[in-house]
Amino acid sequence: MTFTDNFARADQDLETSADWTRIGGSAGDADIQSEKVHSTTIASTAAAYTCPDQGSGDRYVQGDLVDLNEDHFPIALRVQDGSNFVGLRNKGGRLELFKRVGGTFGSLADPICSCVVGDTIRLEMVGNDFEIFKNGVSQGTGSTTDLAGETGIGLIPRRDAVGMVDNFEAGLLAGGGGVAPQLMKRRTNTLLRM
Repeated sequence: MTFTDNFARADQDLETSADWTRIGGSAGDADIQSEKVHSTTIASTAAAYTCPDQGSGDRYVQGDLVDLNEDHFPIALRVQDGSNFVGLRNKGGRLELFKRVGGTFGSLADPICSCVVGDTIRLEMVGNDFEIFKNGVSQGTGSTTDLAGETGIGLIPRRDAVGMVDNFEAGLLAGGGGVAPQLMKRRTNTLLRM
């Protein structure tokens, strides 16, 4: 099963959309403006928005970058709530893979590639391994066992009045509705070469 949302609807709080669930925070911490999701909250708020559960297993999340604000790009996997997730953020103009566990942030990989508005950013998870893609090209990896049992996929609003994402997509890598999983392909090819 694959979930997609291009946010092509009237301006509204994100949680009023049938397929999104807000966990923590306050109503309207993320909203749809001009057919894109925007954060309307400050960094200290612990809000999270999850799409429909995709089940357990290896998974991915992706979206188009609509803002280059520092510490901001909200796609996330293993989302329990706004204080517990693994995600991507803009750090010094470069993407960083990080985790937030019990409200404490920790880097999982040094900031890697630079981005521009419109880039499609993808985060894949196979077991405890994560891989970052920009426009379909691998940019780096990281690993963590934190929050291993969490299946939530979603958005984490972190900055007031900035754009977050457009063309959101999430799903399972294996048997995920025709998804061409980048990390799974490479691992399968590597195993075949051994």
